[in-house]
Amino acid sequence: MSTMKKIAAIAGVSTATVSRAFKSPEKVSVSTRDKVERAVTNAGYYSNALFRNIKRTESRTILVCVPNFGETFFDDIIKGITEIALKKDYQVLINDSAQNKGGLNPFTIARQIAGIVFLGSNFPLNLTEASRQYLPPIVMVNEFISQFNLPTVHIDNLAASFNATNYLHYKLGHRRIACISGIESHLFCQNRLQGYIQALHRSNIPLQKNYIIKSDFGYGAGAQSFKKLMALPKPPTAIFCHNDLLAVGAIYQAKKQGIAVPNDVSIMGFDDLKLSEYIDPALTTVSTPRHKMGEKAAELLLAHLDEHKIAKGSYLLESSLLVRESTGYLKKPEFGIRN
Repeated sequence: MSTMKKIAAIAGVSTATVSRAFKSPEKVSVSTRDKVERAVTNAGYYSNALFRNIKRTESRTILVCVPNFGETFFDDIIKGITEIALKKDYQVLINDSAQNKGGLNPFTIARQIAGIVFLGSNFPLNLTEASRQYLPPIVMVNEFISQFNLPTVHIDNLAASFNATNYLHYKLGHRRIACISGIESHLFCQNRLQGYIQALHRSNIPLQKNYIIKSDFGYGAGAQSFKKLMALPKPPTAIFCHNDLLAVGAIYQAKKQGIAVPNDVSIMGFDDLKLSEYIDPALTTVSTPRHKMGEKAAELLLAHLDEHKIAKGSYLLESSLLVRESTGYLKKPEFGIRN
């Protein structure tokens, strides 16, 4: 009752209205219900009593939260989720977390959504212990965050990056290998960077900090990062990029500067987006099973909705290295300014 009074005071309504907003929302106007729910969210009140009073509706809607809907990486994952969901007569609702700056209302979600799939760690919900136990089932894709103990479908980004960097060294002979990194706050970027660093250590290649460019995930970032690397006194002979967009941007910049790929510098991407096969030269990249990741996430979520049980933890899918034309053997021994 103490919490009810505080919520009522913030929303400017009576405690009876607060109670009615959760027990019988259809009896409260939309504007009043929004006031109450905003008051709860803004004040951070997620008491058991409030959530227990929520009147849930039988929902056949799965919410997919995308960190940035403009990124083509997520297209195949969403397709995989949608195909499995439709077979079970569930509809899929897409939320663009980048555009929804204010976040989602946990009380609206608790009432109207059957399950949630997060495609990254940019959560549009406050996942406190108090609120999570009353939210619908949640599955994560792409990033495994152990503290939340959520079922997560992903690849081993560290191992994939380690193997990719090793390929550039052991198979192709490169030692001056640079890395164009993605967004530093993303856990999978941290893992990819760590895989690159570990591969260099394993091969007794000194780590050069100026060979690591931390950037965004886009064509422009790839082009600018490539420009910086090539301006070094001893530029790299191979570049490992954290995604294909960065690699395509790097190839674009190489052509502008008259630098031949792969004769002068080898460039490798990550993710195997469709465009990687059709650019010139075709991009060597790490293939991530995005469609299967989406399918697996949907299967986990729907299994819980059907059987009311879901296994926590990590579900690792296999990635593979696709060798194409953008990488090649080191042409000369590493003496002088250029190799």
